[in-house]
Amino acid sequence: MDNTRDDSEALIHAAEKGDVRLLSILLDEGAKVDARDMWGFTPLMAAAREGHSEIVRILLNHGADVNATCNAGWDSLVRAAERGASEIVSLLLKASANVDSKTISTFLNYGVEMGNYQLVMDLLELRKINSGDEILSTSLKVAINKGHTEIAMLLLDAGADSEAITGTLQKALVGALVAVSCKNSRPETAQTVPNNLEVV
Repeated sequence: MDNTRDDSEALIHAAEKGDVRLLSILLDEGAKVDARDMWGFTPLMAAAREGHSEIVRILLNHGADVNATCNAGWDSLVRAAERGASEIVSLLLKASANVDSKTISTFLNYGVEMGNYQLVMDLLELRKINSGDEILSTSLKVAINKGHTEIAMLLLDAGADSEAITGTLQKALVGALVAVSCKNSRPETAQTVPNNLEVV
């Protein structure tokens, strides 16, 4: 009987089901953290696909390969994104998951739409989107329309072009930034209002 294969299948099953106890026991007993099933899925991919953030943390702490791909060429980051698991996306990004500017733009759009401040901040911290990039300005407009003021401030700080914000959007942005400044009683927050925006 192939115990290695059994352990691999059990580990992937535990990751898929979110069974922290079983997963920890199997890893402590020497199960391979990057075990694969017949489709090339690893425990990390299974956990990411099912949205089990605690399992993802444990696997990453045990050295799971964040950039491993299945037979179809998908990695854990894609699986987490498909699930809409933004916390896991952030965990994988912090673990140095491979990601290009196009993928970052896709995730940024998602994060702004959903109002996920942490995800947007994690993506901007990768420094793969240049100041003045069109995606920043597009995302800024979405953030304003959605009322995500804190995210709008992040995008402005990252170099979103405030010149592209006019009319009703401009008034909404200024009003929101002033409101945040007053709410937080932080004079420095008011300085984030770009010079080209008039307080009306």
